[in-house]
Amino acid sequence: MGAQPYRIFRRQKMKSMEGQANLLEAGNSDKQKLQIKVLEISENILGPEHSDTSLALHNLGLTYYDLGKFDKALNAQIKSLEIHEKIFGRTHIFTASALNNLGLTYSALAKYEMAIPLQVEVLEIREKELGPNHSDTALALNNLADSYFDLALYEKSLPLEIRAVAITKKVL
Repeated sequence: MGAQPYRIFRRQKMKSMEGQANLLEAGNSDKQKLQIKVLEISENILGPEHSDTSLALHNLGLTYYDLGKFDKALNAQIKSLEIHEKIFGRTHIFTASALNNLGLTYSALAKYEMAIPLQVEVLEIREKELGPNHSDTALALNNLADSYFDLALYEKSLPLEIRAVAITKKVL
């Protein structure tokens, strides 16, 4: 597949994602309020470094991301990652999830110098812990491919995308 059909595919994928985001925005505003309350309760009852507090931060970061509030998403995701690292270590699969979301946010902000190293690390962790043919490994491949694509590094993006599709076909 040449760069042009691949670019058209990506553009269509982005339009679909934008439409879904618009539909969810109203619900995410209420979700954000609830998640802030959950975070406050978790911090007060369990403490600021408990795994459930980290999960509350993680979920709040996802909602901020969905709402396009990337600075707030970064703050929540960085705090969540710090807690995950203290509790589970850098190479744990839960920590990889926190790294993944942080990488996605940096990518959304076009801070690829920050995103790509995190996305490579996520891929390495998932390949080691889950195996090369796991759906989460495919997701990590896809996220890294997207960042390379955004930088017009098609020769790096396309093989990763092809591998992600192959894995997805196997697991479905």
